[in-house]
Amino acid sequence: EEDEEEEETDGGDGGGGGGGGGGEEAEPEEDMDPYDLADPVDILEKLNKACGDFQNMLVDKSWKIRKEALDHLVPLATGTIKIQPSSDFGAIVTPLCKIISKDANIVVVQLAVKSLGGIAKGLRKGYSSNAKETVIACLSKYKEKKANVVAVLSDCIDASV
Repeated sequence: EEDEEEEETDGGDGGGGGGGGGGEEAEPEEDMDPYDLADPVDILEKLNKACGDFQNMLVDKSWKIRKEALDHLVPLATGTIKIQPSSDFGAIVTPLCKIISKDANIVVVQLAVKSLGGIAKGLRKGYSSNAKETVIACLSKYKEKKANVVAVLSDCIDASV
């Protein structure tokens, strides 16, 4: 009998929650997603203007050159709310994932992860074709002991899926 009373009470609470649902209809207007309001930005075009030889710099043998390339990409990727989808992102994502998986320089790895996380957040569903490659690369680096690197890896994986 007590179970039946609890179900009735739960049902009453559900009805009260439904009444509150009417008031919640106004909230989505207040909590608009900035992504929906933002105009898409072509960060690849901006990147090519700022750093004309980005692709070659990204795969250069010198970590300083790779870091310089990523220093151009990180502010564009993380500072843009909505990124214009382009088929060219695969050409950037693959070398970035390779840096994450194989690069010994933690600073370069961290910048690559931040870049991928920013691109994934800016593209949202448009990033789905690159998500698997990104998650695999990030998971391969989870053995890293530094907390700040692990935090950036987690953020990147969250943005990718």
